[in-house]
Amino acid sequence: MLLSKYITKPLIIVLLGLLVSSCSKFSKLMKSGDSEAKFEAAMKYYEKKDYYKAGQLFDDLLQTYRGTLRAEQVYYYYTYCKYHLAEIPTAAFHFRNFFETYTNSQWAEECYYMYAYCTYIEAYPYNLDPSYTYKAIDEFQLFVNVYPQSKYVDKCNQLIDECRGRLQLKAYKAAKLYYNIEDYKAAMVSFKNLLKDFPDLGEKEKEESEYLIIKAAYKYAEQSIDKKKKERYGDVITSYNSYKETYPAGEYLSDAKSYAERAQRRIEELDFLNIVTEYELADQGDQEKKSEAFTKVKKELDDYIAKFPEGFYTKQAKKYAVKVQQKLTKLTPTN
Repeated sequence: MLLSKYITKPLIIVLLGLLVSSCSKFSKLMKSGDSEAKFEAAMKYYEKKDYYKAGQLFDDLLQTYRGTLRAEQVYYYYTYCKYHLAEIPTAAFHFRNFFETYTNSQWAEECYYMYAYCTYIEAYPYNLDPSYTYKAIDEFQLFVNVYPQSKYVDKCNQLIDECRGRLQLKAYKAAKLYYNIEDYKAAMVSFKNLLKDFPDLGEKEKEESEYLIIKAAYKYAEQSIDKKKKERYGDVITSYNSYKETYPAGEYLSDAKSYAERAQRRIEELDFLNIVTEYELADQGDQEKKSEAFTKVKKELDDYIAKFPEGFYTKQAKKYAVKVQQKLTKLTPTN
């Protein structure tokens, strides 16, 4: 309301007149055949940060100056206009093309860096397709290899670290997502790849990842078909032993140990139930083959007791061993 009393009709007319005049002047300039005037105007627009008008004029001059010494300068500023207008994919293309076209230019090094930097911008944020981030890392590294003394080297190394941080975060989030949606096999693989691909992962994230591998392995084993369970419960114990060795006083040690103990119990249970099944089949089998079948069961029980002397099912196994021996005694012919 305060401004409205100052915005009078004559003022509006004057402002509109200036706008029309400005547009008319620029339109005439674009249609003009005076290349030098266009170039000077383009540079003035560029200095005033009017990159849209500057870009239009430089674009028009690209054809005019093709094959001349000024073509390089025009292309340089035209490319930066695209960059400042946030047309990043287009700018990236032209920065690279500038470097490849004018390899010996005073701006070649800068344009090569800007191409890599545009690739870096395209890779943001972290949850997009990681191929852009990998490409940015490759381009920054290639720049450092080509220009090891460049003033941009420190910045390249900084951005490489940042890109690796992006990939690390994406991999970590993906592994957690797999775990949360109960795709435990994918979670295990993802956490293992995270630890392998990013040795500089933070200690907190490393420990949590190793712990979640144990949990995912246990839950994956629980979901598995019977013939796969024993092997997969074994993976739980292997993962726990690795965790315990790395983190003997770890934050998750107690909980991790409970998963390992449950896995061990399930392994013993599976072995014991298999022997019980063998016992029942022997007991119900042909009379002529019982002695051989019970002898096999007896050996399996002896091996089980030796393997798990303090096991969860060892007492029951010993009882079955006595029963089997009694069966064999009855089956043994007396003279």
